[in-house]
Amino acid sequence: MGENENIEQTTASIETDSHAHNYDHFYQDPAFWVGLSFVIVVVCLAKPLYKIAQTLLDKRIKAIKDTLKEAKQLELDSKRLLQEYEAKMANLEQEVKDILDKSKKEIDFIKSKNIKDLEDELKRKKQDNEYFISNLKKQAQKEITEIISKKVISAIKNTAAEDLEDKDYDKLIDAAIKNVENLGKKAK
Repeated sequence: MGENENIEQTTASIETDSHAHNYDHFYQDPAFWVGLSFVIVVVCLAKPLYKIAQTLLDKRIKAIKDTLKEAKQLELDSKRLLQEYEAKMANLEQEVKDILDKSKKEIDFIKSKNIKDLEDELKRKKQDNEYFISNLKKQAQKEITEIISKKVISAIKNTAAEDLEDKDYDKLIDAAIKNVENLGKKAK
C-alpha cells in the first residue's frame, strides 16, 4: 500500500509541475525531451552494453569453467597418482619382504656352506695330523728299533766274541738280524 501511495504522489507532482509551466502539449515540455533522450540513450546503449556485459560474463563463466575443469583434472590426476603410489607402496612392501626373505636364504646358504667348508677343512687337518703323527710314530719306532738293534748286536757281538765259537757266532748274528727285520715289519 505504501508503494502505491508513493507512486500516486509522484505522478501527481509531475502533473502539477507540467501544468505549472503552462505547456499546451506534453512535447513542449523540456522534461519530456530530457526523459525521451534518456530513454533513447538507454535503448541505444543497452544493446552494446548488454553485449559487453554478456561478453564479460561469458569470459568470466569460461574462466570459471576452465578453472573448475582444471581443478577436476587435478583432482583426477591426484587420485590417479595416489592410487599409483599406494600400488607402489604395496609393491614396495612386498619387494622389501621378498628382499629380506632372499637375504635370509642367502645368509643361511652362506652360513651352511661356510660351516660345511670349516668341517671339511677340520676333517682334512685332522687326517693330515693323524697321518703326520702316524709317520712320526713309525719313524720313531724305526729309529728306536735301529738303536736297540745296534745295541743288541753290539752287546751280542761283545758277549759272543768272548764266549762263542765262530760257528755259533754266525748263527747268533743271523737270528738277531731276523728278529730286527721282524720288528721293522711289525712297526710298519
